[in-house]
Amino acid sequence: MMPKIKQLTALGNSAIIGLSSIVLSAVSLPAQAIQLNSLTGFWTSVNGGANVTGLQTNQVRWGNPVSGSGQSGLGFVGSAPPSVSFPVNTNFVLGTLTHYNFVVAGGTAASGANLGISLNLSNAGETINPQFNYAFNIDETVNQGNVDACDPTKQISSVPCDDVITFDNSQQQIFILNGNQYELKISGFSSNPTNFSPIAQFTTIERQENNAYLLGKITPLTPATPVPFETDALPIVGSMIAFGFGLRAKQKLAQKKLVKFE
Repeated sequence: MMPKIKQLTALGNSAIIGLSSIVLSAVSLPAQAIQLNSLTGFWTSVNGGANVTGLQTNQVRWGNPVSGSGQSGLGFVGSAPPSVSFPVNTNFVLGTLTHYNFVVAGGTAASGANLGISLNLSNAGETINPQFNYAFNIDETVNQGNVDACDPTKQISSVPCDDVITFDNSQQQIFILNGNQYELKISGFSSNPTNFSPIAQFTTIERQENNAYLLGKITPLTPATPVPFETDALPIVGSMIAFGFGLRAKQKLAQKKLVKFE
């Protein structure tokens, strides 16, 4: 009879261990991902520059063209729709940034531009529509002389001199979704929509139009509250615990009865 007692003991322990794993998994279920349903961009203002056109649209231009070239400028096209879901603390594509780098007369170039972004975000049944504003710095270089006169930390070509776009993350862009507070920051630029390792500056050769993917990251600022699935799981967890203790009690009773009969 003893082998049966041991077999029952092993079965009871395995069941309880299995239930413990399920309980731990249930109480530590990960928060749901944030879903980006739509994202649109529009240029709200330009720092400096002459003959500015396109404000409040997704393409802004400035400057007095030289030698038949067009105006310089920036464009932006959001990445959604279609909808995409992603976890917090990971980089994702906000949209495509276009830099129009053409020769404009001295004193008519812009030194910066501000991009407004309107988003539609969802999480666990709640949807919000936050709007943010991000500042970009524009290094419109002098297009005379030779490449040796260009800043070597910004130059990528043999044409003097490349222009560089950088961004300013000093202003917090915060939203609340399902009672949790988050911040959306620009992470940087990428030349590939599947490469989420951003670089800090976006460089364009003179007299060219250039595209880069603008990456962002959503970071929680407060501890995440349980999502509905986690809340609903608590009664189940309690039942599992009760079942585990009941199984253990029955196991001990069975052991005593088997020993008594022997």
